[in-house]
Amino acid sequence: MVSPTPKAKDLEDAFRHEVFKMLKAEGKINDAVIENMMGWHHSGFNIYCGPAIWPHDDEGLENLARYIAPQGYKFRLNSWKTLFNSTISGLHSPRNV
Repeated sequence: MVSPTPKAKDLEDAFRHEVFKMLKAEGKINDAVIENMMGWHHSGFNIYCGPAIWPHDDEGLENLARYIAPQGYKFRLNSWKTLFNSTISGLHSPRNV
C-alpha cells in the first residue's frame, strides 16, 4: 500500500517545531530566538515531497548535494558524493538520534 504524497505546507510546521526543539536541547538557541523566528513571514524551512532519491540516482544525488551545499561550493569530480555522504552521516550520528 502506498500512501498519498503529503503536501509540503502540511509538514512544514511540524518540521520547524522539531528542528527548534533539537537546537534548543543542544543549547544552540533559546526561547527568545524561537519566538522571534516563529514570527517570520517566510519560515526559511522547506520540505521536499517529490519522488524518492535513491542511492544509485547519481543525477538526483548531485542535484540534492548542490541544493544543500554552502553557497559558492565548487563541485569537482565526485566531491558532491563526499559532501552528500558526510551530511547524511551527520544527520544519523548518535547525538542526533
